[in-house]
Amino acid sequence: MVENMARKGLRTLCYARKEIPDWSADIDPIDLKPSQIECDMHLLAVTAVEDLLQDDVKSCIEDFRRAKISVWMLTGDKGLTAEEIGVACGLMPQKDGPEDAVVDTLPTRGNMPSEGNLV
Repeated sequence: MVENMARKGLRTLCYARKEIPDWSADIDPIDLKPSQIECDMHLLAVTAVEDLLQDDVKSCIEDFRRAKISVWMLTGDKGLTAEEIGVACGLMPQKDGPEDAVVDTLPTRGNMPSEGNLV
């Protein structure tokens, strides 16, 4: 469900709950590890909203590229959502299949793109 919404370029937000066994008032929630909380959750709801591009984004990016200005897309979106936004604004070509999918990783100092291979 969430993947289908992301493929449409929608921003998604999931609402879930989890009962934590052996909970007591002596436990400070800040001391819990993410691995203790972020698993085995019960999905309550999913919302999706369309976040429209600003007017003329695609033509602006095209102008930058013609002027040899490098354009990067930095986002915290889920990979599929980011991909659809990249296609919509002309940063990425339409993909043909799963083998063309964007890798959902952050660059590190050792794998930052150089000017010659920027999208």
